Amino acid sequence: MDPAAVRALGGTLTVLASVLGRAGVIPMRELADILAIYATITSENDRPQGLLIGCWASILREAADHCTKDEKDTDAVSSPGA
Repeated sequence: MDPAAVRALGGTLTVLASVLGRAGVIPMRELADILAIYATITSENDRPQGLLIGCWASILREAADHCTKDEKDTDAVSSPGA
């Protein structure tokens, strides 16, 4: 698969995961972890497909970690001395 297409789909999954997280359906990090497990299982039978899914799980994890960091930074600014 074309690298740009891989990143585009990863970004799309990130947007969807963000919406699901904001709606209280499933936290983005949890969805990333489930996708990573699925990637591992899939790679046992279809390595290229498992690698793609693993890449998308990694993109979601990075976004989830970034969102968590932003929340902590916002809390620190709004609660000085905390």
